[in-house]
Amino acid sequence: YIDPTWLQLRFDNAWFTPFLKSVPGVFGYSFSDSCDKYKVSPKDAICVFSERYEKPSELRVFVKNGNTLVKKGKEVRIYIAVLNGHLVRPILGKRLTEKGYVRFTLLPGDYLVITTTRNNKIVTRRVEVTADIPTRVFLDLGKKYRCERMDFVFKRPSLQTHVSPISHELALERERIKQEHRRRMASLKNIVERWQPGLTPSVKQRLINAGSRLFDIIVFYERLQPSLKTLFFNALEKLSGKDLVDIELGEILDILNYHKYLSHRNPSLMEYSLRIGNEAPSWRYMELGKHIECGNKRDLFSAAKKINRVTQRIKVVGDSLLNTYQSPIDILKYEKALHKEGVKITQVALFRSCGFPSFFIEYANKVFVSDGTNWFEFTDKKFGNSYLKEAGRSVLWVSFVDRDEKCLKPENYSYFKRFVLFRWNKGHMKVVKDANVLWNGELCSYKFVLPPGFYSLIFEKTERADKSKIEMLFFELRDSQFKKLSLEIATSGQKH
Repeated sequence: YIDPTWLQLRFDNAWFTPFLKSVPGVFGYSFSDSCDKYKVSPKDAICVFSERYEKPSELRVFVKNGNTLVKKGKEVRIYIAVLNGHLVRPILGKRLTEKGYVRFTLLPGDYLVITTTRNNKIVTRRVEVTADIPTRVFLDLGKKYRCERMDFVFKRPSLQTHVSPISHELALERERIKQEHRRRMASLKNIVERWQPGLTPSVKQRLINAGSRLFDIIVFYERLQPSLKTLFFNALEKLSGKDLVDIELGEILDILNYHKYLSHRNPSLMEYSLRIGNEAPSWRYMELGKHIECGNKRDLFSAAKKINRVTQRIKVVGDSLLNTYQSPIDILKYEKALHKEGVKITQVALFRSCGFPSFFIEYANKVFVSDGTNWFEFTDKKFGNSYLKEAGRSVLWVSFVDRDEKCLKPENYSYFKRFVLFRWNKGHMKVVKDANVLWNGELCSYKFVLPPGFYSLIFEKTERADKSKIEMLFFELRDSQFKKLSLEIATSGQKH
């Protein structure tokens, strides 16, 4: 919900309602000034709406270097992280103000405060916020930072709540909607099975998720030319379920023509998802050719110069706090992007339109491109005589064992559920998503292939009903480095 006060009844009777008293806060977008603001932009604000559920308290974080307060707002970032399931997850972040502190409005509980700088100095501290009493925290950048390991003990929150339980009428209505949804999904599944029984499970599920649009899609497919029919289901596999619900049938034809074009430029590009990142769906990719002349000669270095020249004209302009995303087509048309990521995504789209495999790693803020043999990192500044440099990569092996040195397998300790990696980019804390994580049973290890840089690994070392011990590791991965981490976990039945 954009603003919990708009739909208060449903907000108070949602699946997350029992947890509202133990969350860090309830936040929403607002277009008025009469609220406790978390962040402000020229057009809107993020406001704190926690007071209805629990009395919030103020946390002020001061940053100093020795005995001197730090007042370089652009240089220092403050993150607030919470215990979520078995992990510590960052949820809020601000730049340090010129006053030398930042203010957060939070509900009572345990928090991890993380301070970072552009050169990746990292200082962390667990803080307990109590009701009605403002909390002041001082973090010293002058002390030893980026140590190898840090432990934090978090109290597990109570799940009690002030909010009234769900009404009988609303419970019956929800059950009726669930049953109706199950019947509709079963009917659509039966239609897909009879129409195209040989489809892959992922394509079948996308068609089922399209809902009533399925019938329009079937009619559209039957009217296609034979040459486009062969591309149709491969194209569907590169779309998300949401895209298939929203997309116009004419846009599907645009996608198929683009796939046909890519199959002539470079068939390997057919394996990539059409959506590069979080850009807005705009499927007129054939229009990319208006902005760059690739030529028939497959010269990656020449293409990189042209793409740099085109994308250097794009200005990054702040609009609002709302997550407004643009398509590469619109960014090139107006030469304006609302986010830096939009420029990177546009660069990838241009490389692909020229026939070069390319992708964007959001957590590293890097664009990679291949000439068919080697991979390169595309840079905004010249590296020698080119905008390409050899792509660096590191390999990280992570294994978990109990105190008897027995292997903990993926079903017991899986990525994102029991441990997570973060990358530090000039003070920005980015979770490692969409990493190609492979499990090696013989080595009892996860394998990560990552760009070089500074990383943290966070995992739960011990767990009890009332508290959890979280361990946070800090390490650097250098180019071509192979690093192994073997981590000990106290499982249930073992002594903590």
